[in-house]
Amino acid sequence: MRLWEEHTKHEFVTHDTESTLATMAEDAYVNHVPTLTGGYGKSALRVFYSRDFIPCMPPDTTLKP
Repeated sequence: MRLWEEHTKHEFVTHDTESTLATMAEDAYVNHVPTLTGGYGKSALRVFYSRDFIPCMPPDTTLKP
């Protein structure tokens, strides 16, 4: 659970792509269904998080379990 909390903190609070990626396996993948985006592997996910996900997030976004 701590790793997930760290991961989501970097996505939604610090907005830090590299710290987000540091919580993921080298062969991680994201399939972001609502927008048909994501990627496989850290190289593709670096692009996804830095271009498509983090900077496009509305400032009032919150994460609710």
